[in-house]
Amino acid sequence: MKKLEVKMQKMLSFVLGLVIVGHCSGRSPDRASQVARRDAGQGVLILGLLASCGSAPAEESPAATGAEPAADANGLVGVYNVDGTNPDASAYRGRLEITQAGEIYKLGWTIAFVDFTGSAIYENDVLSVGWGHETCTVVSYQINEDGSLDGKWFLVGQEGFGTEHIEPLADGSENNLVGRHTATGTRPDGTEYTSTVDITIEGSVYTFIWDNLQLGTGIQHDNVISVGWGGDICSVAAYTIQPDGTLDGEWTNVGKDKLGTEIAQPVEN
Repeated sequence: MKKLEVKMQKMLSFVLGLVIVGHCSGRSPDRASQVARRDAGQGVLILGLLASCGSAPAEESPAATGAEPAADANGLVGVYNVDGTNPDASAYRGRLEITQAGEIYKLGWTIAFVDFTGSAIYENDVLSVGWGHETCTVVSYQINEDGSLDGKWFLVGQEGFGTEHIEPLADGSENNLVGRHTATGTRPDGTEYTSTVDITIEGSVYTFIWDNLQLGTGIQHDNVISVGWGGDICSVAAYTIQPDGTLDGEWTNVGKDKLGTEIAQPVEN
């Protein structure tokens, strides 16, 4: 009788263990099944586990904790299908996801099973994007009526912004901005600098060369020039938002004078 009682107890524990595994499967199945198997083998009833499993707290949503996601006042955050052309006119398709961290937007593309990541700022209705390396720099310049430029810039892999003001041409003409300008600015660490910058244009692509021989490449949309610099490993893009949420962009590699295009259409949820 004693052997039969022990055998029945083990069988009851085993069945109860299976119930617990099923009950906990929506929370922590691996952990629950390990405990059930161990206790069933010892012939110990495990009602306590059932109680604790049933009372396990659910994960709290951001709304429940009061946490707020980064504000997306511009409606850019989301997933997009992209169709584009490279500067050599070859076509590509892929996927783009945009997230936001403060004022910085993070872009992640998957093109032909290859991932690319970049960072951007949205200023004056244009999304200015840079990618290629964490030392690549992006600047969004506002073209003023007097021919001067006011820019906001950052390094792709760092936090903080710098600013730059480029004076109008010395002869007082706008001349499509082409010529030598004086520039003053502040770095993200707050230090100031002065420089000269020569601006030229080839087709639809601007070239900026500062007096430290740093070379930048720019794309103009309306009264905004999006410029990237940091060497030929860097690329720059400029997107505008269409009424239906589609992003209409142009892009190029730093140092090149031909543009690629990209249309990013939002994926419906």
